[in-house]
Amino acid sequence: MPILAVAWSLPAAHYQEFGHERKFLNDEWAAIAVLCALSYASGALIIGVSNSGRRRQNTQPEEVILAPRQLSRAFFIIAGIAIIGNMSFVLPILLNPTLIVDWLSGSISGFAVLKDQVFQIPGVTSVSNVAPLAVTLFALKPRLTGRRWTKVEIAVIAFVFVAIMLRSSINSERLAVIEVAVPMGVVLFGSRGAQAKPWMAVAPIFGIAALVGLFLVTEYFRSWTFYRFYYDDYYSFATSRIWGYYTTALNNGAGLAELFPPSLDAQNTMAWFYKFPLFPWVQPTETNFQDFAFLFASSEFNNRSGVFAPIHDFGIVGGFVFWFVFGLVSGAIYEGYKNGQLYALLLHPTWIIGSYEFLRVFYWGHPRYFPTLVLAIMLTFLLSRYRHVRYTPIEVGRAHPLAPVRRNL
Repeated sequence: MPILAVAWSLPAAHYQEFGHERKFLNDEWAAIAVLCALSYASGALIIGVSNSGRRRQNTQPEEVILAPRQLSRAFFIIAGIAIIGNMSFVLPILLNPTLIVDWLSGSISGFAVLKDQVFQIPGVTSVSNVAPLAVTLFALKPRLTGRRWTKVEIAVIAFVFVAIMLRSSINSERLAVIEVAVPMGVVLFGSRGAQAKPWMAVAPIFGIAALVGLFLVTEYFRSWTFYRFYYDDYYSFATSRIWGYYTTALNNGAGLAELFPPSLDAQNTMAWFYKFPLFPWVQPTETNFQDFAFLFASSEFNNRSGVFAPIHDFGIVGGFVFWFVFGLVSGAIYEGYKNGQLYALLLHPTWIIGSYEFLRVFYWGHPRYFPTLVLAIMLTFLLSRYRHVRYTPIEVGRAHPLAPVRRNL
């Protein structure tokens, strides 16, 4: 809400600085965005309230104990796919050290050349986005199996993070870092049974500071080499850009909703269906954003705001209904996570990223989340077959509770 309030209060000159012809985020569209957020929150709240009585009756969460070998096998397979996919992005760059030196030295064309050299194979690079699920499985192992991580598992997850950092730096994908950092933090510090620390009360502040720090570092290599001639110093440039990504996304979303009718084909809320390589014959019916960016905005700031995505697809009323139903789904996943249900334990750590980013993008419908979503659902069914059965231990001097009772006749 604070970001939305700032974007609404900024003058038109702020948007013109980023190539926008006019400000679309007026009182009406800001109010609609707030109502969309409230619809989403209302759906989640209803699920939480309806489950509060059940939690009071049963304070113990469901205990899910999986076979360590099966969970480790799933982790190694998914982590291997993530490493191969992410390294395929940057392999051509790593084979050309001169290009990296030019980029680090501040060459204006260095970043553009790097982007051109990035190696992308449809399908291979798409499934590289399963790294968040690999991190989730790694973080959940002590909770799901009662075993600590092996040295090999720690080495593999470290390799996953290295591959992600390389991809994020070279291909300018800050979201890739967020996608692996958030699940790790949610599971390790936000789960039932996690040991409370005093610093965890201010953990969100540290998270925001880390996000700003990540932006400052990556944006320097991404665009400062070009924009340094237009700003007095890097700090003013970076602070302007970090606000610009969110405010222009909201302005783009409001402009598209104002100028174009609803598409009615879910091309914004189910973008994976149109862009995932499994469905190359499917094409969206409109190219609204290209026309919009040419006339009113900038192709560089091309986020369309997730909060307006359902309105682009289904109209204002349909958007409210969509957000309410989606709030019910998100609330159910969150409640399942708190109760220790396997499907929610696998889904929630990555699903919550959509809530954090919905002012900028509709993450849940993005092609990069589709592989994680599908694999998490598949793993729920596969791993459920390998649960351990826990028996009541026999205590010395007492009869086992399942032993037959002898009656005196």
